[in-house]
Amino acid sequence: MTKTLATGIAVALGALAFAQPFPFELEAHRKPSIQTGGNAVVKGGRILTATKGIIENADILVRRGKIEAIGPNLAVPRGFAVIDARGKVVAPGIIDGHSHRASDGTNEGSDSITAEVRIEDVLNLGGINVWQALASGHTSALILHGSANSVGGESKVIKYKYRKAPHEAVIPDAPRMIKFALGENVTRKSSTATGPGRFPRSRMGVEALYRRAFTEAREYLDAWKAYEAKKASDPKAIPPRKDLRLQTLADILEGKVWVQCHSYRADEMLMMVRLSQDFGFKIGALQHALEAYKIAPELAAAGVGVSMFVDNWSFKLEGYDSIPFNAAICTKAGVNVSINTDGLSGTTALNVDAAKTMRFGGLTEEQALQTLTINPAKQLGIDHRTGSIELGKDADLVIWDGHPLSVYSKCAMTLIEGEVFFERRDAFGVDRNSIIKTHLDPQGAKTEAPLPAKSNAYAIVGATLHPVSGPTIESGTIIVRDGKIEAVGERVPIPTGATRIEGRGLHVYPGFIDGGSQMGIAEISPIPVSLDNTELGSIQPDLDVLTALFVESAHYGPARYNGVLNVFTRNT
Repeated sequence: MTKTLATGIAVALGALAFAQPFPFELEAHRKPSIQTGGNAVVKGGRILTATKGIIENADILVRRGKIEAIGPNLAVPRGFAVIDARGKVVAPGIIDGHSHRASDGTNEGSDSITAEVRIEDVLNLGGINVWQALASGHTSALILHGSANSVGGESKVIKYKYRKAPHEAVIPDAPRMIKFALGENVTRKSSTATGPGRFPRSRMGVEALYRRAFTEAREYLDAWKAYEAKKASDPKAIPPRKDLRLQTLADILEGKVWVQCHSYRADEMLMMVRLSQDFGFKIGALQHALEAYKIAPELAAAGVGVSMFVDNWSFKLEGYDSIPFNAAICTKAGVNVSINTDGLSGTTALNVDAAKTMRFGGLTEEQALQTLTINPAKQLGIDHRTGSIELGKDADLVIWDGHPLSVYSKCAMTLIEGEVFFERRDAFGVDRNSIIKTHLDPQGAKTEAPLPAKSNAYAIVGATLHPVSGPTIESGTIIVRDGKIEAVGERVPIPTGATRIEGRGLHVYPGFIDGGSQMGIAEISPIPVSLDNTELGSIQPDLDVLTALFVESAHYGPARYNGVLNVFTRNT
């Protein structure tokens, strides 16, 4: 009887699955329905040029992969594809200044200097992570060697041409790039590897390594120059020994290769800037650069850009002083700033990360967009061909449902050189019910008001109130007495002696609640002595997190600043 019942359930479930085909995706579904051959007209979009303002309800004519015309009601040449962008926003493709996608190898960390290896030799445009980048609005990227050693391999600037051959994805006139690295990753202080250690093991050793290497590269370069001079008069002159590692270092000294340097701390960033000035090489960008705000004037004076995360911190000791205002502080000091993923796979919200620079530091809409477009293009030496919507540039375009800096927006289509490489499939049918904002909401005041006078009663007056348990109240009042909400509504009388807090133009919500966190029992994730979030054994119900709670944790302040007032702190 049990077997019969089980069989019946299986048959019923099978029939249900057959009757209700849930959304699924095959490789064939990733092929866009539109093929342009590089010739198309994008019609009627709201165009964010990134460098020349916003053009409303305009068309973009693309011929042979290049932007030929921008304006209203452009004629469609015979045979050109038409892409309807009415009600949508068209922006330059996102350029990721630090990516590890499209590569079958990241680190060659066997030696402290491996300048002879090349990411170009292991490019792979067939992975789903490339398609995921396209689905996120990315069109170009710097595919970097990892940060396992002081001098990693040559890196490559590419376009995310999904399932194309590597040579088709490489941007031919982009400068050669190489990955340098400083700090914890290089010195391997937290490494659990056994066997003999690898020089350098300290920051002083890292600088010494660079200076020794470049001194040797100069000698190598001088030897070859002497040979070339001697060969003119002595055909039997013997050439120096060819060394691929030294040749790459020599090419750095001659400006043929730009340095992209993994760095976190302000002191080591300044060391790298001094090193570049001493030896005359070019830094494309300081990567990560989480303490760049401390030395923003110096970086601006040196003409060195930074490519960073927006609000990642506390994931390692050298990232502990990171602040979300970093990008804005550096931008306002005159530093060229880009926002990157340092990503390997998955879709991203890099557009939302860029929007955070408006929240943290007050960058304008255009400045925020530039951190994803023209700024990284300059850091990669490709701003002459991409990074903005301008005549003559590559038609690397993203069509968004909504403004790209809005959390509500979705990438609808991604074009590289006028060809469609990604087209959104709304398999779950969510788009028709989605909130779309093609224009950003006005930004409120950015100044921090002083705390109100201490009182046992407060009146928040004139704000838009969002009780959550009831409808929104426009221009409402909240009375708080002895830490409790006493009254909420319109035209609520203000008690005598209550401290008044002006709320006009502001919104009031209940404090956010984090339903599962390590806050207060975990400070810096890779440093064991700062962690009290786990214990040995499997069944220990008598353990009490409160015993280990660190009431001076640095994590409380950022949580409060962003509206998180209650936390369920639990061990792992």
